[in-house]
Amino acid sequence: MFSRTSFQGGIQYDSAVSHYANANTPNAFETIVYSDPRGAAFISAKNIHIYNAQGQQIKNFFLLWNAGKSIFDTISLTSYAYDAFGNRTLYQTQNKDTVTSQYINSLSINSVFNAANRETKRTTLKWRISGSIWDTLNQLDSVFNVQGKVITYLKRTWNSTTHKLSTVDSFIFTYNGSGQGVLQVIGYKWTLASGVYTNDTRTNNTLNALEQVVTGITEGWNAASSTWKQGGKHLYTYTPNGYIASDTIYTWDVSTSSYKLNSRILILIIVSVSLLFTMWRFGIIMHGKIIYPHILITKHLIRQELNRLQPILRMLPC
Repeated sequence: MFSRTSFQGGIQYDSAVSHYANANTPNAFETIVYSDPRGAAFISAKNIHIYNAQGQQIKNFFLLWNAGKSIFDTISLTSYAYDAFGNRTLYQTQNKDTVTSQYINSLSINSVFNAANRETKRTTLKWRISGSIWDTLNQLDSVFNVQGKVITYLKRTWNSTTHKLSTVDSFIFTYNGSGQGVLQVIGYKWTLASGVYTNDTRTNNTLNALEQVVTGITEGWNAASSTWKQGGKHLYTYTPNGYIASDTIYTWDVSTSSYKLNSRILILIIVSVSLLFTMWRFGIIMHGKIIYPHILITKHLIRQELNRLQPILRMLPC
């Protein structure tokens, strides 16, 4: 059990969450939220989590406390399904009708995975009550190379007029010899009137020996002249640990037919500020002075913060 305190309009609200096994349903656990507005404790909500023999959650019932009847009313049900390798293939939500007590479909996300357990298709559907059918909101298709990198990405959205999927975005990725470093990304857009793809954007990258992007040049398609037009250019530098140290941005100057320095972003500033905030939050720094001298704890917190930022930093070149 843990407590949480918040302040709203000068009034203190406390809540606690209890987790315990449901003796009536095998492999089920309940989460009950207790609220304490203005000192009067009462139960406000409950979740019932049901798991299969593999320990995977297959159902989640959300209930709200009905004070008038002193019972929990089921509000919604979320269902999950998995393939033989543990990949989640279904996420579906249903709302309970208060009159008929029937569950009404709401949202469904269906996923397909390849032999390497990578998601190759994700389809999001929304239930249309008027026709009692599923309408596809969007569909994402991905094709991977043997190294597990995306080489084709296709996004389709639902056209409410034609009641069909219309292609919106398509990207093709080209990699270097190892199949790890991205050399080029071409984006296409779908023209509904003509029913064909047209060029949209193109990014050409130069890699260093570590397969890091050091130069990225973006171009836009000019339909009138059927040529690629220069856009922006990024020059990246990296720290010894592989983090982006700086991003120098250039824009194309049409009058001089050359690149013009736009700005220089020091990514390390983000890391430094984040680390300083972490050290202040844990009481290591106060009033500009290090008050917690234990170097091992300090190094641990810095390492922890860098690990948290690493996925964000590694995505920036793309």
